[in-house]
Amino acid sequence: MINKVTPRKRNSETDKRLVAPDQYTDAVNIRVENSFSESGQNSSGNVGVVKPVKGNTPATISGITGEEGMTGYKILGRVLDTPTNCLYFAAANANAALNGVFKVDPATNAISPVLQTSYFAWDGLANVDMCLARSKDDNVLIYMTDGVNAPYKIDIAFHENNTEVTGERLYDAITVCQKTPNKPIVAQFVSDASLQSNFKRINGVQFAYQNIYETGEISAVSSYSSLIVPPPYLEQGEGDLNQLDAYNAVQLSVPGQPASVKKVRLLVRFGESDPFYVIDEINGSTSTSTKTFKNDEVLALSQRKNLTDSLMLYLSRH
Repeated sequence: MINKVTPRKRNSETDKRLVAPDQYTDAVNIRVENSFSESGQNSSGNVGVVKPVKGNTPATISGITGEEGMTGYKILGRVLDTPTNCLYFAAANANAALNGVFKVDPATNAISPVLQTSYFAWDGLANVDMCLARSKDDNVLIYMTDGVNAPYKIDIAFHENNTEVTGERLYDAITVCQKTPNKPIVAQFVSDASLQSNFKRINGVQFAYQNIYETGEISAVSSYSSLIVPPPYLEQGEGDLNQLDAYNAVQLSVPGQPASVKKVRLLVRFGESDPFYVIDEINGSTSTSTKTFKNDEVLALSQRKNLTDSLMLYLSRH
């Protein structure tokens, strides 16, 4: 006799010899309806109903450089942005200039490039691990590595809004670990007739800086400047210490930085062992910038420690 009972529910725990005719032990390529309304009721009436998985949906291609559609590309990795249901994937091409990160829009099923550049040095042989995070501004950040080349990152909003970025600026935008600035600040004492000196009880001053890139990364602390002291300290026995008031400011010459640097954070420390304090953040420039340091403010520690430490340092110097 033909058994016409259709299995209706899954039972993977019972011995297979004891499974009822309306039960099954395993299933693949299925989905179970679980649609509920806001009140908790099933809006479709099909909760728990087993259905076949949805098949493939044709995608539209737009703005991709190279062969027709995605012909010639090899997908190396993918990551899903769960809140928006947007899929991002990395793909390589025989023409390295076409390597890139692509986006699948869940609303239209359209595939479009986020960024294509030969700086993504994938050879198509190794998989690319992709990890998605969000910045403090809720921008999507994707970090990628194939275990062969240096890791890369991509700020989706930045590249979608700055499609003209090329060259060194583009390389800096996809680099995870920014280069440590190796050109030190040049500092020298100068005179300002309108000021009194705030450099009388110090063991010298030393300066450094950090680059803040347009994609938000902050570099390591640069090479340190030479330790400088007011000239009268070096002329004791010959000069007059009253001349200390004549050297009441420090002129800083900050080296030019790459075009991808948005801000330069200036740092100072007193002596050669104190921690660094933040003087100011100035606009980045490809040419030398100048800044006058008067030592007349309460400075914040560069590591954001307790403000009391900064206040005590200020009081001890004045």
